[in-house]
Amino acid sequence: FFSICLILVCLSCFISFMKLAINFRNVYYRLITVGLAVVYMFQIFLTIGGGTRLIPLTGVTLPLISSGGSSILTTIILFSLIQGFNVLQAEEKERYEEEY
Repeated sequence: FFSICLILVCLSCFISFMKLAINFRNVYYRLITVGLAVVYMFQIFLTIGGGTRLIPLTGVTLPLISSGGSSILTTIILFSLIQGFNVLQAEEKERYEEEY
């Protein structure tokens, strides 16, 4: 039960990243967000695939679940970058609406 919930949470994060990327007007923000979302899902695929023996174990940690300090730090930075792009996009949208 826990593993299914974990997979659903990870998929919902990926879907929300993609929704954010679609809504970005700036192509740079869009490409970086899609790239970070793919890296996030690839890391999850490697971990879950290794755990279910679909692919060989690679030693990649599961984002926000494994106890590695550097893994948690990089995942938080990944989430922060995407959130930062979202904030910058909202500020640019407000400035654009004020001008016109």
